[in-house]
Amino acid sequence: MSFAGDDTILGIGSGTCSGPACPVVIKSVDNGRTWNAAASLRGADSPGRGALSHVGSDGAFTGIRMANPQIGWIFGGGLLRTTTGGSYWGDYIHEGAAVLDLATNGTDVVFTSVTGGCDATKCTGDLLIEGAPVGDARSRVITRIPLSVPLDSADVEFNQAGAAIVRALPVADAGGDWRGASYLVSGATVTQIDLDCPDSRGRYLAAAGGTMDFAACPGADARAFSISRAPQERMAQPSWVRVDGPPVNLGPGVFVSFAATDADNLLAASGGREGQGTMLLSHDGGATWREPADPAPLPDRGWRWVASPGADWFYAIPADPIRGFWRSTDAGESWSRVTLANG
Repeated sequence: MSFAGDDTILGIGSGTCSGPACPVVIKSVDNGRTWNAAASLRGADSPGRGALSHVGSDGAFTGIRMANPQIGWIFGGGLLRTTTGGSYWGDYIHEGAAVLDLATNGTDVVFTSVTGGCDATKCTGDLLIEGAPVGDARSRVITRIPLSVPLDSADVEFNQAGAAIVRALPVADAGGDWRGASYLVSGATVTQIDLDCPDSRGRYLAAAGGTMDFAACPGADARAFSISRAPQERMAQPSWVRVDGPPVNLGPGVFVSFAATDADNLLAASGGREGQGTMLLSHDGGATWREPADPAPLPDRGWRWVASPGADWFYAIPADPIRGFWRSTDAGESWSRVTLANG
């Protein structure tokens, strides 16, 4: 799902196309209270990643991102673009094969692709970082990163300074000398950056507002994360300062996700397997963490992804394949379910 602005949300899920399952785009123009089908995408597999994978397959779409209520992209094994608010989707010209992740700040779009393909467990080939102004009909290759190991993920997000941050990781125990890297992308300039972590598996956390971003560094067991903060940068290596306080312990889980509305309010969540999952929040910039006052019921397999569209809002997507997501409008303290159903 993707918040497009002006109370408009679009989501992609599984529906039917005269019998067989296919990807279906649904749309709400009243902030999730009611939904209607916007488009069906014939000829593609029902969307989604593997149950325990960060990537999809070459025949499926895995995500949707909107730059505004009219312009957006659907990505995965292919890349489609709409300029009509989701009613029509056409091929978007790009260099790579499968697209791993895509982000937009409303002005530019940046995405990661591979020259090989993806099989729902890994992606192969060189990593491309591509981008363009949102009004362009095709992308350009910003940089190409030769790889000899398969990729587990290559996430993209924008910070408020206007830079895109790419965090690429190889499949665990893939061998080789490349252990992953993070890049700051500003226009045509790509800078490899350090996340103040002892290894490459740290996470960059771009806040939806304010002037500070965060980094989360896993400990020895990869369950407890220490937090650092830095002023948002557009061109340079962030100047990290470690946040005093105990690590945030998210327990076992395949998926770990962080989000921040601003310099004070952070959310962390995990999930992936039966009985796993945690949701914790901080109101003091990551120094202390606790459960929400009125939390969402833990899904059977916890949480797959959390995000903030700004203000005091958070979204939480379950790891379970259910028709809905959870939303908080008070910096994570209380949660309500939004059902993705036509009506």
